Order: sequence, then structure tokens, then C-alpha cells
Amino acid sequence: MGNQAIDSNLSNEEQGLISFLGLFVMSWSLFEQTVDRAIMHQLDITAKQAAIVVCGIGFERKVSILRSLLRENEAAHKTVSEIIARIMNNASRNVLLHATISIGNSQVDFHKMDCKTALTCKCVNHTLQSFADLVTGISDDIAKLRETLGLTEDQVQEVANIGRSLPIKPKTSPSPPSRKAA
Repeated sequence: MGNQAIDSNLSNEEQGLISFLGLFVMSWSLFEQTVDRAIMHQLDITAKQAAIVVCGIGFERKVSILRSLLRENEAAHKTVSEIIARIMNNASRNVLLHATISIGNSQVDFHKMDCKTALTCKCVNHTLQSFADLVTGISDDIAKLRETLGLTEDQVQEVANIGRSLPIKPKTSPSPPSRKAA
């Protein structure tokens, strides 16, 4: 398939790879919701208060906050830290979500370029089986994380449900760039 537009002539394997990309995105979202809910639980605050606290914080900072909050319970801290590290190391989230994607030759390739000091490229490749194993492993680890934290699926949804209950801001068109007199 390369980088051409997605068409209806995808092979079953290519459709499977695209499906697992969607499942990966859903799994990562659940992972983030679990971390948000765990922070809420540790701070003993309401879902709305948790949403206010966590909505503007980057994910790595949220993880750092959760780990700090769990320091008083060393066993939970160690287990939670191990699970989170495993998910983050295995997922390559930034590469998978911010890369150019090409599908072909029975695999999906993710190429993420960076130009901090020189132009570089990180590449992650998955076959249908390795992508299925990745998503299954992440899902299993999220379940272990919830169990370790003593959270149910319904509790994890609490913070996300706050967003669903808020009024939706109307879409606006981007403003044209301002023109300053020369």
C-alpha cells in the first residue's frame, strides 16, 4: 500500500494491520485514563477535580506524579512502576502515533523523523502477529495495572465521562495571520 491513499483493495492482512493500529490507539487511551483515575484515587478527589488537575498535564508528568503519590506504598509503587515502564517501553507510542506509516510486504512500518541536532529517523516495524502481540500485551498490562491500583473499569471511565458531560465548544475557523505594517 505504501503511502498512497487508503483504498478498498486492501488485503486481509493490511486491513488487520490497520485494525490493530486502531486497537493500539484505544489501548493507549485506556492506559492514560487509568493513570488519570489512579491520580484521582490517590488524591481522594472527585472526577471533575481530577479532570481539572490532569487535563493540561503531559503524560510523562502524570506518570511521575502517580509514582510520587504511590511512594508511601512501596509494594504498589514498585509493581505500578514496572508495569508502566513495560507499557511505555514496548509501545513506542510517539513513533506509532507521530510517524509516517506505510503498509506493505506483510508489515506496517512507522518512520518518525526528528531534527534536534541532525535529521534522524526512528523506525518501528510490525507484522500482523507482532502488532497483535503488542496490543494484547498492553491490554493485559493495563488490566494488571488496574488490579494493582484496586480500580474497576467503571472507575477508570469516571474521569473520561466528565469530558462527555461538558458542553462542546463550537468549532472555529483558524484566524488568518495578522499583517503588521512594515
